[in-house]
Amino acid sequence: MNTIEDIANEIEVITSEIEDITRDIDYFELDEEKYKEQYEEQLNEEEVIISGIRFDPAMILKELDPIAYDSGLSDYLDSLSLDDDDEYIELKEKLEELEEELEELKEKLEELENFDIDEEEWFKWVY
Repeated sequence: MNTIEDIANEIEVITSEIEDITRDIDYFELDEEKYKEQYEEQLNEEEVIISGIRFDPAMILKELDPIAYDSGLSDYLDSLSLDDDDEYIELKEKLEELEEELEELKEKLEELENFDIDEEEWFKWVY
């Protein structure tokens, strides 16, 4: 059986976890490395052929103008939605689960704090 103190401690732990995850969500940034391949695939949809040799546009841009490549990658990342990122989705789902658990614990705590029983009932209940 959970005591009021046990539940209060659980609430404190979950509240702290919620704060941490909320902070992670607020400062979440897409992982550049994770999306670099997609960006390069998009660049490579067009072919560059010089003297019959095919070259990847992404490689050409990266080698000849790394600033343009990085700028394009940054623009590409900005065009993506956080809601499509698996890691971001996981954080949002975990936050939702913790908030539901916190609400249940608060209700349980309130029930225990408001539990009112007379002395005779208490003895029957305990013994």
